[in-house]
Amino acid sequence: MDYTRRLLTAIGIAMVVIMVISFAGNDYIEIEFEPEIYMEEDTVVMEGETNFEDGTLLDYRVDNYETVGPEEGTRLTGEIEVDDGEFYGEIDTAGEFAPGDIISARLRFSPSWQPEELQIEYGTGGDNLTGEAVENGRINIHRIFD
Repeated sequence: MDYTRRLLTAIGIAMVVIMVISFAGNDYIEIEFEPEIYMEEDTVVMEGETNFEDGTLLDYRVDNYETVGPEEGTRLTGEIEVDDGEFYGEIDTAGEFAPGDIISARLRFSPSWQPEELQIEYGTGGDNLTGEAVENGRINIHRIFD
């Protein structure tokens, strides 16, 4: 009986140690991300505040909502860099789309697009990130303008 009690105690202690080790280093970063995406005449504006580190890259894509792929219509792409907790970008669409086109604008974050030091901090697959806008380690904000 005494042997069984000692064995169960040892197993219990081992399980606690394993749990502590497995959770060590999993300091999640709660990402605050408050974007605004809007149109001002022929310009898509993407701006906002975040607690992403300076140098974090946000990818944007603006295209015709009704086209299937980039070869079938105009697609404007680029990056916006986070600086001092803010990001701002203007995408000029003048002459790029036909009158009446429905414009799709996406602002995205992926850990794999980041400089190496940020990939390490955020986790290769965004594993260290959490927050309202974060889904599977990524952020994808989509707006449609007609």
